[in-house]
Amino acid sequence: MTDKLCKGCKLTLSLDCFTKKAQNKDGLDHLCRQCKHLDYLKRPPEKTREYARNHYKRNREKILAEQKLMLANPPLKWLEWRRAYDRERYRKNSAVYKTRSETRKAMKLQAMPQWADKKLIFSIYGMARLLDKLNPWIKHHVDHIVPLKGVNVCGMHIPLNLRIISSQENLKKGNRLDIGNPTL
Repeated sequence: MTDKLCKGCKLTLSLDCFTKKAQNKDGLDHLCRQCKHLDYLKRPPEKTREYARNHYKRNREKILAEQKLMLANPPLKWLEWRRAYDRERYRKNSAVYKTRSETRKAMKLQAMPQWADKKLIFSIYGMARLLDKLNPWIKHHVDHIVPLKGVNVCGMHIPLNLRIISSQENLKKGNRLDIGNPTL
């Protein structure tokens, strides 16, 4: 089985268009990712707040323990604890992380034309690392202005499509095309 029918949009899509759901017989959700996202956007804010409250009730001890640890220890000690936690999580799921990393590398290589200036691309990444060293309080990412794997567009891995921005801004942008202020 390589395709599945989405109950929302009634389209037959490949299996990677569906999220995992252990309760279903085939292990996949009955809605594709796009329909699931649209379903989430239709959800009233009260329902979202109710879900957050229930999540807190179910995981109260764990959340409070993390908050207590963070408040009791200086931020650097908490960061060390978090790094150790992340290392252990990586160790347990290393195959997943390595696959994700290799897929990203392959996507970049596929999106880079032969005429692209590789030295300039590497220098942009080097500049981001230099900015991190100069100002350790702000982490910098190299962002693709037009995402490599967008919904309606696919960008290229070339210097004109790269920019250095703060990690916070990049994570907020996500995998969307940032067209700026449309009113200007």
